[in-house]
Amino acid sequence: MPPNEVLPVESMEFKVSARERSPCLPPIAAPIPGEALPAWLYRFSKPMGLSAATFLFEEQADVELLSDGRSWRTPRAGFLERLAARTGTPLSVLKSMTFSDWTESPDADEVAWRFARGRVHKVQRKLRPSRRYGICPRCLASDAVPYVRKLWTLGWVAICEEHALVLNTACFECRAMFIMPQIRSTLPRWLTSDHCRCGASMIKQRARAAHPFASRLQSVLIAGRGEQRFEWAGLGTLTWSTAVALIDLILGLAWIGSRADLRRRCFEQIEYELGATHRLGNACHDGLLIAAWVLERWPDRAHWLSGELKVPSPRQQLVLWEHLPTDVHEALQTLLTRSDR
Repeated sequence: MPPNEVLPVESMEFKVSARERSPCLPPIAAPIPGEALPAWLYRFSKPMGLSAATFLFEEQADVELLSDGRSWRTPRAGFLERLAARTGTPLSVLKSMTFSDWTESPDADEVAWRFARGRVHKVQRKLRPSRRYGICPRCLASDAVPYVRKLWTLGWVAICEEHALVLNTACFECRAMFIMPQIRSTLPRWLTSDHCRCGASMIKQRARAAHPFASRLQSVLIAGRGEQRFEWAGLGTLTWSTAVALIDLILGLAWIGSRADLRRRCFEQIEYELGATHRLGNACHDGLLIAAWVLERWPDRAHWLSGELKVPSPRQQLVLWEHLPTDVHEALQTLLTRSDR
């Protein structure tokens, strides 16, 4: 063969896509659909001993976006595309680790222990993105790789739906809260293991059963969150934001301005009717349970609660929630007016 003749193999043209040409890191930690994106970024960076910011992001805007603890939920256009090209992870999988398909609702999603007593008073205050999350010991025990579910990071989620357990938000040994580290931090071992930073096993930590009423209300809230709909017998269909505001108002009846002795007497009656094995307290699970009990026989139980606690009626309580968006306030006004007839 003459030296200037082109070999057959040399004449073949390879078409390489832009995705294949772009610098792409080898897959290090397999992503898990439904995992919280920040937690996966730390697992991905773990073998390098670097922070996710150093290892994965060249653009300062992306580092700043993830550093506020909020923007990963509904990231700006282009961010996930750049991350997909950099990590070799399908865009659809990355989206599954965020809430990209949801309308933002920071006053609900990002407020830790959203339906707890201490938070009912604070919905009008300036919000700071929460990095706190809960865990289910049984989920961690069954995981091949321990991971943080994205649903566990929502402030109003207090129950593991799979195991019907109240999520633990702090270690029972050292009392430290479970907090998602900053993206600029190097990976703490406890985030990707089944042990707390103090060394205590998170799998063996105590967990109590959630009440079915509370689980049902949370399930309905989760099911309707994406479409901003809430459907409950006796109420019909409400927007999701209106439903959250209604729960706030119900919990306001129980917790705002009521006397402790009257509240304890009321709660004992509710506990008896529910067959509860734990006393009603101030936690997010207890707020879900109280609201579910009231909504089960709306509006009769709301009026009973305000009467027994000697606090203003639900419609009168609405003046405390003037910060609500106009459409939500008007929807509540209509609902409460109708319930007074």
